[in-house]
Amino acid sequence: MRTLRPVLGILVCFSMAASAHAAQDKLAVDRYTLVTLQPTPEQQDILSAVIHVAFDETVSTVGQALDAVLLDSGYKLAALKDSDPMLGTLLGEPLPAVHRHLGPMHLSTALRTLAGRAWRLTIDRVHRQVSFELAAPYAPCDQSARPGVQCP
Repeated sequence: MRTLRPVLGILVCFSMAASAHAAQDKLAVDRYTLVTLQPTPEQQDILSAVIHVAFDETVSTVGQALDAVLLDSGYKLAALKDSDPMLGTLLGEPLPAVHRHLGPMHLSTALRTLAGRAWRLTIDRVHRQVSFELAAPYAPCDQSARPGVQCP
């Protein structure tokens, strides 16, 4: 029995240290409620935030819809001069009726949905900008228009 006492004492110390560390990440806001002192996944990765949006009749183009979806996210569309040369075509397209109500879905999914399958979402997390590039099957194979693209 004497040999068990030191072992039990060590186990109790370890469990107290573990619970003290866990308690540092929690805050009691009232008698029965603890909140975690960590950012939510959506706060850490803004584009994973779940949104639900309904566009009014003033939003008539895909570009206006993209701007509206990004409005409170902290992200914005990249300038046309820094984007795919065909991006202006997408932005000027009329907003399909089926896209007037989106969600609930992740913000990145909403952006991909508005753009459609012909476009690939590109993200600049440093400058908090998004843009789109034509996906490979839809991209023109003109090396002068798209430097770095290998034509067959």
